[in-house]
Amino acid sequence: MAVYRLLMPVRTMDWAQAILQGLFYSAVNYVLLLPLVVFVHRGGYLELHPLRYWAAVLVMVLVAPMCWPLLLARAFDSHRLSSRLQLPFPTIWDYVFRRNRPAFVLVRLNDGRFVGGFWGPGSKAGTHPNDGDLFISAAYAVDENGKFLAALPRTAGLHVRKEQYAYVQFFTEPTDEAPAQEGGGHVDVDQKPAQARE
Repeated sequence: MAVYRLLMPVRTMDWAQAILQGLFYSAVNYVLLLPLVVFVHRGGYLELHPLRYWAAVLVMVLVAPMCWPLLLARAFDSHRLSSRLQLPFPTIWDYVFRRNRPAFVLVRLNDGRFVGGFWGPGSKAGTHPNDGDLFISAAYAVDENGKFLAALPRTAGLHVRKEQYAYVQFFTEPTDEAPAQEGGGHVDVDQKPAQARE
C-alpha cells in the first residue's frame, strides 16, 4: 500500500482501515503467488535448493507486493480500462491532473483577474489530501477578458495557491499558427473548452 500511495492519490485512512486493507492485499498477494508457494514447499526443496527457496520467499514477501501496485497504476492509466471503469480517484481534481494532458489553463483569481499558461512538461498539481496548488510550467500573458496573448519572455513557470483562485478552466492546444511555447500568436479562450479526450 505504501508503494501505491506514492503512485496514485488516495484518501486518508485511519489505522484500523489501513490494517484491514493491508491484510486484504496480503491475502491477494499470496493467492496470486499460490503456485510458487506450493512449488517451493514440496518435500525436501529447502534442503536441496536453499538459495532458490529463500529467493522465492523474498519474491513473495517483498518483491511481488512492491510490483503489484506498479502494475495496477499502469492499468489505471490505460485507455481501455479507464474508459470502462469508475477508477478510485478520491476527487475529480486528482482524476483530471493524473491524466497530465497538455492544455492551456486559465485561472480566475479571487479578485477577478485572470492568470494562465500552458500545461505541459514540468507542470504539477497537488494531490489529495493536499490538492489545489498548481505549478504551470509556461506562464502566458492574459488580458482582462481571459484571452491568452503570448508566452511571457523567459518564463520559468507560474505557481498558484488554492486559496488564491475561484476556478480553473482548460482549453485545447493552439493551432500551428499560434505556437504553444514561444512568442507570437494568441488563443481565444472564448472558444469551446477542450473535452476530455478518451
